[in-house]
Amino acid sequence: MIALTVLQKKEDTPLSPFFSHTAWLLLVEEKSNRLTWVKNTHLNASFLVEQICVAQPIHTICGHVDPHSARTLLRHKLDVRIGPCSVPARSLITDPTRLPTISASTNSKYTASD
Repeated sequence: MIALTVLQKKEDTPLSPFFSHTAWLLLVEEKSNRLTWVKNTHLNASFLVEQICVAQPIHTICGHVDPHSARTLLRHKLDVRIGPCSVPARSLITDPTRLPTISASTNSKYTASD
């Protein structure tokens, strides 16, 4: 499964550029291509983190991740990638490993790394 933080409940929606204001979490089953949409009703980063941790995706692709959420996701040993917000999010699932990963640094910010 791959998790994507997206703007709208549309198949061609891009990634959300703001993690805490992400309207939808899109879960894509790789083998069946089944889509599950989870609404972030209160536009809350904590809710997104909880839903991602429960889903245990192989990869999570976001347009941005705030430092606190990044640290929490990394503590749960999740693979989190940063993708462009200018293309349909589903186009990024063909090879998520080409996208940069996040890592929490000692100064409480995340950095993109290869």
